[in-house]
Amino acid sequence: MRQGDPLSPLLFCIAEDVLSRSITLLVEQGKIDRIKGSRYCNVPSHSLYADDIMIFCKGRIASIQALMQLFNSSALASGQLINPSKSTAFYGSISTTRIDHITELIGLNKGSLPFTYLGVPIFKGKPKKSHLQPIADKIKSKHSAWKASLLSIAGRVTLVKSVIQGMMVHSISIYSWPKKLLKEIETWIRNFIWSGDIAKRKLVTVSVTPRFPKQHNNINNNQSSTNTGMSHCFSKLLNRI
Repeated sequence: MRQGDPLSPLLFCIAEDVLSRSITLLVEQGKIDRIKGSRYCNVPSHSLYADDIMIFCKGRIASIQALMQLFNSSALASGQLINPSKSTAFYGSISTTRIDHITELIGLNKGSLPFTYLGVPIFKGKPKKSHLQPIADKIKSKHSAWKASLLSIAGRVTLVKSVIQGMMVHSISIYSWPKKLLKEIETWIRNFIWSGDIAKRKLVTVSVTPRFPKQHNNINNNQSSTNTGMSHCFSKLLNRI
């Protein structure tokens, strides 16, 4: 089979499915201890995306040895080898001696939190502004690079919906963003749409043409009908704003 063959992605998915099922089998047999999650959240044993795999387990030596044996047997069967220079192991609250022992056993790089995986920051604890600030900085740089003077308001809205919301959709579906950071991004988007500059605020004016009801013979009825019509117009205006 040559490179670029239409069957190549299908065979790759079949090989990855075999590896995924093998890891699940090790978990069911008790050879790998999964990490305990919260009351309403179960931590998966592994996650696959394209040719990347992320495994979540406790740092028990027997579990690490079972994983390495599985990877070695999978490499012999499929020819897919682990690249140590591109692979990283992240550790929790364990001793330094144990970390060094596991690192020597698996032969992978030692990483530290926080880090970014598939564009989403991975960190420990409650989401803070410092964790999600890199995404906000990318959004700000996108706004600054666009030439808003060459775009209409409809074009700016289309850019915001297609690009900015796409940059936030993955992380905002996982984490609860801080309100202060969301207000900053909202201000940038609003200023970009109306003025074309994220640092320049523009007051938006709305044109309203009130329509009064037909006159009646009674003056008091006219007065009450006029007040009702004005209040109805102003309520519509407030709903639009």
